[in-house]
Order: sequence, then C-alpha cells, then structure tokens
Amino acid sequence: MTVADLASRVMVGEHRPAARLITLIENGDPAAGPLLAELFPHTGRAMVVGVTGPPGAGKSTLTEKLARVPPSQR
Repeated sequence: MTVADLASRVMVGEHRPAARLITLIENGDPAAGPLLAELFPHTGRAMVVGVTGPPGAGKSTLTEKLARVPPSQR
C-alpha cells in the first residue's frame, strides 16, 4: 500500500489504516513522516496532544474523553 493510499483511507475514517499509522509513528518508522506530510494539509485546526504515563494511569480514558469534546468547545 502506498503512502497516498494509506492517507486517503485514513481521511475517510477507516480504522485499520489509522491504527497502522499510529503504529508507524510509535515505532519511529521512517514511513510515518511522508504519511503525516500527506495528511497535514487536511487537518484544519487540529491540535497534537501527547498523553503518557504508566499502565493503569487513565491514558485511554482521558484520550476517549478528549476525542468526544465537541469542536465548538475546544
């Protein structure tokens, strides 16, 4: 799958390509850079937030809550 193919699938909301992108980023894969560059022009006013912590600290819960905040309240 090409960078453009993966990017277009992420942009239409497909979950598996998005998960693959996250894995590429987490693993420091060089393919992540071009993919992010392909997606960046489509992000609008997107913000980047890093969430770290030990297992069980509530990272997933916090991330889920942040993702559900309506755009008008951000």
